[in-house]
Amino acid sequence: MNSTHTLAMLEILPSWAQESLVDSKAVFITAAAGLLIVTLSTYRLQSTVQHDKSGIYELGGWSRFTAWPFFSRRYDFLHSNWEKTGQELFQFRVLQHTVVAVSGEAGRKVFHDDKHLDFTQGYQILLGGPENMTWFNKHVALLFNSRRLSDVIPSLLEDINANMSRTMPGSEGTIDPFKNVYDLVVQMTIRMVSCRAISNDPAAVAEMWTYFDTIEKGATPLALLVPWLPTPATRNKEKATTALFMFLSKYIEERRNSEPSSDAFDVLIAQGLDTQAIVGAGITNTSVNSCWILIYLAAHPEWKAKATAEIQAMLSRHAPSSKDPLHERLGAIPLKAWETELPALELCIQETLRLTATGAALRRNTYGDLPVAGKIVKRGWFMVHIRKQPLILLADIYTSPMDFDPDRYSPGREEDKKVPYAFIGWGGGRHPCSGMKFAKLEIKMIVALFLAGYEYELVDKAGKPPKSLPIPDENDLQRASPRGEPCFLKWKRLVN
Repeated sequence: MNSTHTLAMLEILPSWAQESLVDSKAVFITAAAGLLIVTLSTYRLQSTVQHDKSGIYELGGWSRFTAWPFFSRRYDFLHSNWEKTGQELFQFRVLQHTVVAVSGEAGRKVFHDDKHLDFTQGYQILLGGPENMTWFNKHVALLFNSRRLSDVIPSLLEDINANMSRTMPGSEGTIDPFKNVYDLVVQMTIRMVSCRAISNDPAAVAEMWTYFDTIEKGATPLALLVPWLPTPATRNKEKATTALFMFLSKYIEERRNSEPSSDAFDVLIAQGLDTQAIVGAGITNTSVNSCWILIYLAAHPEWKAKATAEIQAMLSRHAPSSKDPLHERLGAIPLKAWETELPALELCIQETLRLTATGAALRRNTYGDLPVAGKIVKRGWFMVHIRKQPLILLADIYTSPMDFDPDRYSPGREEDKKVPYAFIGWGGGRHPCSGMKFAKLEIKMIVALFLAGYEYELVDKAGKPPKSLPIPDENDLQRASPRGEPCFLKWKRLVN
């Protein structure tokens, strides 16, 4: 999924996670020996170019060396090779697997539509993803259904308000959106996927997220390409996995012995899941689209004014009393209004996703030879498609593709509908984003509280208007962190 949400399955208590850590000298010797073995083995294999009849350009080279930038700088790796080869498709090796990078209209259509391209195997084998994505998506749907979202709207807005009150005290100040706003996303996500005992306790939220963050950082190129090598990152990941399991087990068992509620743990317990399966349903939302949209709105006052007017109109219709705190008034607005009464903000969200999308989708061909753009993707091969396509291809679809222009999706233009899957910020075809409903609501709530409660502007570290906007780091596949000079939001409180 994309745009705005990341899914993570936990590896439950691997056997070596319970071993004591070896001393640093042993780690160094083991790592050095392992790297020597890898180097010698790849030297013996030499250049492993496949001579097949697929017609797809082959990068060749030693598979571990060729694949390294695929894991470390994926965007640069894919785009540079599309540019060098001049091809819409090219293939390379990741260990014993063949991966085909796909771009262009024909490739996009096959990638998203063909029923024999397996979503789960694509992530499981190449990236160590969930073993059963269908099972996982089913339980995501349970946690993010309309009834549960409606029930939790007041609590989510209370979370946002409490967090903003802590990080933005007083009547004015400056914040780093990629720290403060990201923390809001963490808080809201943990509320949706755990229980109140955790989400109401800032210390527990911080502890839980520390474990998730360590696990995420353990997915280094070295860990994926040489999984048997005991690097510090893999050791830390194993320790964090065990600690997270123990941390969550305590709360799950407490919920088993309590009156049922609408908490996520209770919903999953009611489905008959045991503790291990419930921990396996953990979801991390590493999207920072809420940060980016606030920056784009600050840089484009006409769209900021449109979104603000929509939010004020929605408040007038559903919560006209101005005596109650703003977050309580917003909390009284029904889910349907959030989903249907903010069309300009909806366009801004879509454009933000288009500009900041950094994720790559993976599939595996599980059937037979698959024709793609006049070439053949063989059975068992993998395919990768990155959401942010080469600029030369985008220019045929979007007017000024690097500009923030939400109006490009409006009736009469609808540039995203010129060709199939021109916009895949929320996934597409057979695999739409299962968390899209919650992700959109989450972004709208944060933006609504900012626009209705504060006046703000974009500034640099000196407090002056920035010379240029930051741009997303396309190689940061999880967080789309900014590149360029740091920027901040200088704010002034309007209402309580």
